[in-house]
Amino acid sequence: MMATLYYLGRLDGRTPGLDLENRVIDEVGAMTPADVKNTAKRCGETLKGRGEDMTTLGQHFAARAAKIVPNPVIPN
Repeated sequence: MMATLYYLGRLDGRTPGLDLENRVIDEVGAMTPADVKNTAKRCGETLKGRGEDMTTLGQHFAARAAKIVPNPVIPN
């Protein structure tokens, strides 16, 4: 699900109004099994890197917040 949302966001940002259905059909029809394997590997690596970036970003935000509010009260 995360990968789907990530790539849909990239597509929407790059080409608003894209006819995604027909583009997917065209691409799938043109891909060999080797293409599918290579694309899955490449996309998986990209998604992993972006996930790591988001984790680091969250850690940085938490560290900054701790400097502003050293002992926050967290509601139950």
